[in-house]
Amino acid sequence: MTINLSREAVLVKATFHSWTGDKRVDDKTALTFNEAVDTQKAALRHTKKLLSKSEYAANCRTIISTARKYHRDNTVPWTYDGWGLLPKGNFEKYQEQMREFADNALYGAASLLFENFSQEIEKDREILGQLFDYEAYIMPHQVFERFHIELQYEPIVDLNAPQFDAMSTSVDRIMEQARTRHDEAIENATRNLRSRIETILADTINRLENIDDKSRKPSALLRSIEELADVLPRLNISGDADISQAAQQMKDRILFFSAQELKDNEAARAEVIMIAKEISGAVGRKIKLPVKTAEMAEV
Repeated sequence: MTINLSREAVLVKATFHSWTGDKRVDDKTALTFNEAVDTQKAALRHTKKLLSKSEYAANCRTIISTARKYHRDNTVPWTYDGWGLLPKGNFEKYQEQMREFADNALYGAASLLFENFSQEIEKDREILGQLFDYEAYIMPHQVFERFHIELQYEPIVDLNAPQFDAMSTSVDRIMEQARTRHDEAIENATRNLRSRIETILADTINRLENIDDKSRKPSALLRSIEELADVLPRLNISGDADISQAAQQMKDRILFFSAQELKDNEAARAEVIMIAKEISGAVGRKIKLPVKTAEMAEV
């Protein structure tokens, strides 16, 4: 089956700007330390962390980190320079959530940092002591430049467009190369999704095999499985049946158990480990998963 990517997906590139607050220590301070420990200048790089105790700055960085993870989880790789493939089935949800990150959560957090920036700098004066340097800080209004998310969308060229038919043979070769790249991108997307499934199931097996009385409930693990099972159908641009079935099996068979059950019940853990191995094997095309039939449902 040939997939017309121009109709099934767009490209998206997300650039995340996050001010780390890292600032190189002045040469005099660095030299004093290097001489004290008898270390050559080239062997060490000295930095200080600005606003290290600021909850406002930390909140901005956390939102950026969360948004970056969401972007990574909700697209599939396209090129090595940051562009991702965004299938149309996930386009609306992706746009809505990224707007929430950029226009609401991050803007609100940056506004609070902007309003309290002078006070946060004064707190740093006590924290950094002799390393404090007012000139090292950005200006308050620059907070909105240093903490923001930039999104770029690009359509995918329709390689079946009529205008390409009338072009020269050299262009034909170019278009054929482009078609090959599109096909490879779809294959890579499918491999990427399979890899995500196998990775999280391997983590599941490892987590449950090594759980003990002092371990926490695997709540975060189940949330990750739930998020992946939810997004897989929207990213499955090739319509790969193994991926669709794996997502459904994770919902029906693994998420059937609660975190508390998996913490307390050894039999439940053993069953989930077996299920995870089955699903992973099917995704790796080593085994075929059982498909629930009408007769099985009635039992």
